[in-house]
Amino acid sequence: MRQGKTHSPARRLMPGAVVLMALMGGAAPALAADLACPDFAPFKMTGIPNSRPGIDVEVLGAVFASVQEPVRFQPVPWKRGLELARAGRVDGLCGCSRRPEREQEFLFSDVLGEHHQGLFTRGNGADSPYKALTDLKGRMVAVVRGYALQKDLQDSGAEVMEVVDDAQLVRVLSSGRVDAVYTYRDVFRYHVGQLGIPEGFIYHPIRVESYYLCLSRVLPSSADLMDRFNRGLKDLRQSGGYQKIWDSYGSGS
Repeated sequence: MRQGKTHSPARRLMPGAVVLMALMGGAAPALAADLACPDFAPFKMTGIPNSRPGIDVEVLGAVFASVQEPVRFQPVPWKRGLELARAGRVDGLCGCSRRPEREQEFLFSDVLGEHHQGLFTRGNGADSPYKALTDLKGRMVAVVRGYALQKDLQDSGAEVMEVVDDAQLVRVLSSGRVDAVYTYRDVFRYHVGQLGIPEGFIYHPIRVESYYLCLSRVLPSSADLMDRFNRGLKDLRQSGGYQKIWDSYGSGS
């Protein structure tokens, strides 16, 4: 457990935060690793009522428990979480992509997981009629507003429909309002299941992007915490516990 970390009023536990204790049977210690954790089902769901915590939250919880580090997951919107982590008001983010502009702000763990990005279309065929984003020229394609995926469509020539979330992506594709949607494979499939819509979609992969636990460079404790986290993550993978968590959500890592 880290020593000497102090909590300012700005770092008090936010409403809805999920606390996972590393030491079974003990009272909550004064200090814990605080992670901003935007909801992103099925990976992060601490702010979604009556649901499991999410793949990443369970993996992170297991790793931190193995290195005897209490951890608190605070469900906040992505932009707010990023601001808090940059300022050192939380220890870091439950997960983020590695970008050159973030190297000076964050320490990145070993790979925490992978996000599969691609196109969904209607139908029951073996493959999508669209093999690349450039095939979308003149087609109506939906994407979630605020996703980094929006930028990928800028040069595709597609007509872009912005929606508020992946549940709406499922609805507009199912109803035939768009020719395709561009999104994260496992997130889309999760919402298909939640909405109870029969499978009738074809997925074509575009790319796979790794993501990481990201700790703020502002906090002196981050380097030691990251070293211990990486050791714990390696042990969880080798023990089979990592894959077991992924499989329990119906996703393959």
